[in-house]
Amino acid sequence: MHSRGSRTQALCARAACTLTAAVVAAAVAPLGTLSAHACVISQLSNNAWGDVFPDVSGDRVVWQYLGTSGGSSTYEIMTWTPASGTVAITSNSTADYDPHVSGNRIVWVGTGGAVPTGDSDIFTWTPANGTVQLTNTVSGEARVQVDGDRIVWEAAGGSDAGVDLEIFTWTPSGGVVQLTANSADDSEPYVQGDRVVWWGYGGSDAGADSEIFTWTPASGVMQLTTNASPDWASDVWGNRVVWYGTGGSDAGSDYEVFVWESGVGTTQITTNATEDYEPAVYGGRIAWEGKGGTDAGTDHELFTWTLSSGIVQLTQNNTDDRDAAVCGDRVVWAGIGGSDGGADYEIFAWTPAGGVGQFVANSGNDRAPVIDGNWIVWQGKDGDSETMLAQEGQSPVYRFYNVTNGTHFYTSSAAEADHVIATWPTVFHFEGVAYYTDPAKNSQPLYRFYNRVSRSHFYTSSATEAADVLAKWPTVFSLDGQTYAVNPAQVGNNMTVYRFYNVRNGSHFYTASAAERDHVLASWPTIYSLEGPAFWIGQ
Repeated sequence: MHSRGSRTQALCARAACTLTAAVVAAAVAPLGTLSAHACVISQLSNNAWGDVFPDVSGDRVVWQYLGTSGGSSTYEIMTWTPASGTVAITSNSTADYDPHVSGNRIVWVGTGGAVPTGDSDIFTWTPANGTVQLTNTVSGEARVQVDGDRIVWEAAGGSDAGVDLEIFTWTPSGGVVQLTANSADDSEPYVQGDRVVWWGYGGSDAGADSEIFTWTPASGVMQLTTNASPDWASDVWGNRVVWYGTGGSDAGSDYEVFVWESGVGTTQITTNATEDYEPAVYGGRIAWEGKGGTDAGTDHELFTWTLSSGIVQLTQNNTDDRDAAVCGDRVVWAGIGGSDGGADYEIFAWTPAGGVGQFVANSGNDRAPVIDGNWIVWQGKDGDSETMLAQEGQSPVYRFYNVTNGTHFYTSSAAEADHVIATWPTVFHFEGVAYYTDPAKNSQPLYRFYNRVSRSHFYTSSATEAADVLAKWPTVFSLDGQTYAVNPAQVGNNMTVYRFYNVRNGSHFYTASAAERDHVLASWPTIYSLEGPAFWIGQ
């Protein structure tokens, strides 16, 4: 589910992070300060183009950037995965913007297309099918969202040919289906699974205020609110819908947070005299921003609610906290201040067990966090806007260069890496982190051998190859044992680790960098023979 730019699944740790640059071949940690890191922060873009509105699903990130095509600057769509790196999805002279992603399906709004109409249309891209234009009208499609293979958006026109906004959905099997056909605006659709939600005017009470609606293929359109006060900005997870609106049980003019659940009905979460806005939902946890709280301030604070714990105030300060996103029991947001006391926005996270932690502390605004699984992306600044990624649960694999024989050594053990640095400082040169792995996304132990002849190490994920090495060369190779876990075959967008054979000394070299692979092939074609992918890394 990807909603409102910052409303997606979340599960990323926020402490003890190390900063890397995904746009370079390898990140180098400070010598002698090796330790396990709860998460890794990477900068996915590094340019002067303005990279904004990132979204993430699984191990695929998308964002909008200001590219140059045909001598003119236009908004384009970019994607990144560990396996493929950065790839431009669009490159044309028309604007493409508002990207979202679910799995490997990307959607966006664009003004070009095969038959340009001059207005905006809906596009989708998958690795298998490339770019497909879903609409070709003059209705001005906008606010596209996606979950799985279901895409939703708003547009004027449709079957009733009106000028008001209607809600539409598309699936590969069903094509385009118009969900509303009336004379009042319906706007801001969000989708999770087969349930679509939005706000619209009119409804069964024919009022001038906005109401909340939902649709499923089985039940059709259902109106969730019927009152004389406005209801806005719905979000959805499963059969649970959240929104904010005025009125409620206290009949106040301030905004309150509400939740509706199929079979249960509507529950009012907040009842106070201060504003509560922009709720996000995942499972049974809701998060939102609101004024007031225990400090009775006028700034925005972050709150969360579950049925068992009730309302918990996550922040208590005199600066604004906004852009709430939630997954499971983890809430993330952007807030001013933090450990550096700056006036810019930083990224924060909270869990019931760990409390509040701060991801970044810098002088540039970090906004709009979007989260899925153990990845969180956001819009950061280094002069212009860049796309940032934090990956929770990442374990570094360290790389050393043996200056005495020209071979490389790899270890995932911080203790072993520190021991090598301290014991053989004139033999092994620490080159930094070769790559990061997520133990939860890798299933096969990597076998490590010591080659007594070349005085180097050999690594394989194949139990068959490991047994063959021991059987054929028992006097050359000794088994050190199993190291970190990898994948013996490509899984999703896993990162490929390539293996070279050094024909001069009989050693092997490993790299996860396609750029370094190509450099080795071009620079030392008579020394290194590329044997192909050795294994794959889940991150």
